[in-house]
Amino acid sequence: MLKKVKVFFGELNDIIAKGIKGYRMNLFTLIAAFIVLNTASAVLVNIHKNNENLRDNYKLSIYFKGDPSEERLNEFEGRLLEMPEVRSLKYESREVALRDLENQLGIRVPRGNNPLSNNFLVTFDGEKSLESLQQQLDKEDLIKEVYLDKEQLQSLNNRIEKNRGIFLSFLAGGFLPLIFIIFSLFHSNILYNNRDINSKIFIGESHKAALKPYYMISDCIFVSASAIGTLIFLNIYELFRKSFIGIEKGGVLASTEEVLVVAVVVTAVTTVIFPLLSRSLYRVSGE
Repeated sequence: MLKKVKVFFGELNDIIAKGIKGYRMNLFTLIAAFIVLNTASAVLVNIHKNNENLRDNYKLSIYFKGDPSEERLNEFEGRLLEMPEVRSLKYESREVALRDLENQLGIRVPRGNNPLSNNFLVTFDGEKSLESLQQQLDKEDLIKEVYLDKEQLQSLNNRIEKNRGIFLSFLAGGFLPLIFIIFSLFHSNILYNNRDINSKIFIGESHKAALKPYYMISDCIFVSASAIGTLIFLNIYELFRKSFIGIEKGGVLASTEEVLVVAVVVTAVTTVIFPLLSRSLYRVSGE
């Protein structure tokens, strides 16, 4: 057993020594490719996060008739939260609503002339759910008026749709081609040694035995490159994120942890699938 292991590792050393320049170049190229791939993943994550933040701005105000009791308001709040279209809600007293309006318009209204009423500020699940939500609210006799800023609604729809288009374009034009390039780099390690593999099979070795050392080397290079490239990218992203937050106080970037989860998933999937796919695609000459 030990003799077989010794022979196998001796064969690995010979293969590596023979193709060291090519393997070194492949390693560095894969590291760079994984840095770019993780960058593309981070862009997609941030576009998605931006859309989720925009969806939190789908809001409408529900104003009440008179001054409902706390019990009636609690019952109404419970019914609202049960509606699938409602994401969240916040109660605003007429005083708070007036102060917000004053800040928004840059004016001051005498305290005795407050025309507003107590209200719920409701965050709902986009324009597609608006009609259903409105139908349910029409059944409530507690409601005096439902206010929705239609210009803001249209602006949100346009921005979300634009982000969706950018996401799909970047996925098809950037992320997926990078996946193909990385697979090609991995598979090229095997194709580069095609003549030696064919020679071993010609003299009687099984396909599995002939391919095993070459795939072990390629797998090690691939796993090392993916780990190194991912770690380098995460450090760069964290530095960029801190600088961005320092410059753009209102800017929102996905956390390093969120990007890390996606990077680990992408790396794990490619590390598992690519060797299997390469083995299924590889054909010995004459087959």
